[in-house]
Amino acid sequence: MTGVFDSGASQDDEVQDCKAELPLVIASVLGQRSEAVRTVSSLSEREALIARSIEMDIIPGLLMAHLERPLERIIAKAPVKQPTVIDDAYISQFADLVVNEPIHNAVQQINRLVATGTSMDVVFSDLFARSARLLGDRWMADEASFLDVTLGLANLQQLLRRFSPDFGREEHHEANGSHLLLAAMPGETHTFGMTVVEEYFRRDGWNVTLELPGDAKTLLNSVRNQRFDMIGLSIGNSGATETLKQLIADIRRCSRNTGIRVIIGGCVLPLAAEAIKQTGADLFALTAEDAVKDARLLMAGGYE
Repeated sequence: MTGVFDSGASQDDEVQDCKAELPLVIASVLGQRSEAVRTVSSLSEREALIARSIEMDIIPGLLMAHLERPLERIIAKAPVKQPTVIDDAYISQFADLVVNEPIHNAVQQINRLVATGTSMDVVFSDLFARSARLLGDRWMADEASFLDVTLGLANLQQLLRRFSPDFGREEHHEANGSHLLLAAMPGETHTFGMTVVEEYFRRDGWNVTLELPGDAKTLLNSVRNQRFDMIGLSIGNSGATETLKQLIADIRRCSRNTGIRVIIGGCVLPLAAEAIKQTGADLFALTAEDAVKDARLLMAGGYE
């Protein structure tokens, strides 16, 4: 039988090698101790000295002589983790899972993903975000009921909170003192993506306030009553660009921080990029990772 310790030589060969080297090791150690043994007169003292030599010199010597090769073989033979490919089929199956099965099944599935080498970054930005988007697409295409989509998103929200500590430990940043307000555009119903973005900014050291669901009046009251360095808005409707433009103007007018920065995200950015660029926002980001990176640069004065 083969295993992680095999490297071409049989176990019997290893034992024979060990036996062959045993007299040499013993002779070497006893040679070093022979003078001490000769000076001990009683038999019991000589036996005790030899026993100590075996325990303290011979056995460690044998271990050192034979330990390196097995360790090298363990490293060489250890299986390399191959992260699971999260393709469209996988996303579809996971979306079905969060709708139709107990949530602990989804937890086990994520644990298996992580065990294969998948990072929490991928779980949050890819698995969670894409599954939520697929559920929304199914609802828009009448392929899933509102109840199913609501249940699936609620379970995704629980999973996000369940794995949030692991996500935070994967890449920790000290608090940077910046305050961020995150909100969806008034009237938006699919807001799970904002909770994912919240996790990324918190991990990056931001102080984050999340307002869901949001309306224009509540949003303006928030920036009027509390100082925020930046506000992040999510837009999911390409026809709402004019509303977005007016909202950004109102935010800048009402904000307690006259230099407040505005970052825009959402799945419609590629569909209405030019129109959204005319809204007066400072940044546009397609992913949570990009949003964090660009926001950090902007606050440091290094974004152009």
